[in-house]
Parts: sequence; structure tokens; C-alpha cells
Amino acid sequence: MIKRGFVVLVLMAAMFSNPAFVQAQQQAHVRVLHASPDAPPVDVYIDGKKQMEGVPFKQTSSYFNVPAGDHMITIFAAGDDPAETPVIEETLLVEAGKNYTAAVVDEVDAIHLVVLEDEQEVNRGGAAKLRAVHLSPDTPAVQLHLSAANVDMPSLSFENASRYIDLPAGAYDLDIRMIETDDVATEGNRLQVKEGTAYTAIVVGLQRGEPEFEVVLLTDTK
Repeated sequence: MIKRGFVVLVLMAAMFSNPAFVQAQQQAHVRVLHASPDAPPVDVYIDGKKQMEGVPFKQTSSYFNVPAGDHMITIFAAGDDPAETPVIEETLLVEAGKNYTAAVVDEVDAIHLVVLEDEQEVNRGGAAKLRAVHLSPDTPAVQLHLSAANVDMPSLSFENASRYIDLPAGAYDLDIRMIETDDVATEGNRLQVKEGTAYTAIVVGLQRGEPEFEVVLLTDTK
């Protein structure tokens, strides 16, 4: 028993002294979402290095690793010279072991970043997790309703996010309701969620104009 315990301690010591393991524990995970309805495709740089190129509206990257700490995110119209003035230049602070979505939001004349911390762990056993985020700049407060489960997400104003809720795995029809009028703005958005997985349902687009108002579903669990 003593010998086995000693072996375990040796293996743990080797693991924690491994530079690759230590570096992995000091990483955060960031993805970028283009949610500005009237902005052209964009190029995304982090700390001066291009991470995404020609990203169109509604597209998101996969998560990429960055060291914990401060990072400079700069956004340019696709193809612009990075020596020119970016459309967005903001500092992003991330913590080791956490996942983040940096969303490019609002219309072009007020474009900026909204940063969300994403769920990492979901307990198994038949449940998924879902949150809602409101990123439609010309839309007043809304509420997302899951008709099959008769679940109402909390009402949200622009740039706000709900907490995650537990949701049985399966298929759902999602409607967007306007809080001021109780009208259904869109209906029949079909969501399929799997157990052990976290999701974010994001309201994007324009209520009065193009591109049309809709819901984009992101998978948050890596």
C-alpha cells in the first residue's frame, strides 16, 4: 500500500512538473462571434496576431487558447491594413481555465465588444443547459419561450444574458416574445439539445430591417 501510494505521488509530481501540463492549466479559452448586423465581414487580431479572417455576420470561431491575463483584441473590416485604425480595439481580461465568447455587437456607428463567460461543466444524467443573450440593437426587451417544455427564459434587454437553466435533452420550438406588447416576434425556431452540453441562444439581427431578427444557437461546452 505504501509503495503504491509512493508511485502515485511520483506520477503526480511528474505531471505537475511537466511544462505542457502547467501551461495548459494557465490557459483560458476564447471564441469570437460576429453579431453586428450592418458590419461587413471582419478580421480579428489578438495581441497583434490574426486569429480569424473574413468573418461574416452570425459566424463564430472555435475556442482558441490564450494565456491568462490581459489581451488586446483588434477588429478590422476584412482586408483592411492592420496598420490602419481598427473598428474595435479593446482589452480582454481572461482567467485561467475559463471559457469566453467575445461578441462583436451593435450597429457600425457604435460597434464594440460584449464579453460573456461560458459554461464549462455540465452534470451528466439527461440534462443540458441553456442561456439566452439579447444582441439585437434595435429590439426592446424580449423573452425566449420554449413551447414544448413550457419554459420562459428571463426577460432581457439589449446586451444582457440570462443564467443557464437545466433542460432535458431533446428538441424544442423556441419563440421570441416582445415584453412591451406580449407579441410573438418570431416562432418555430427549432433547437436540438444534447445531454451534458451547454448552449447559448442569441437573439441577433434587426427587428426593423435587414438582416432579419433571429436566434443563433451556440454550443458552449468544449
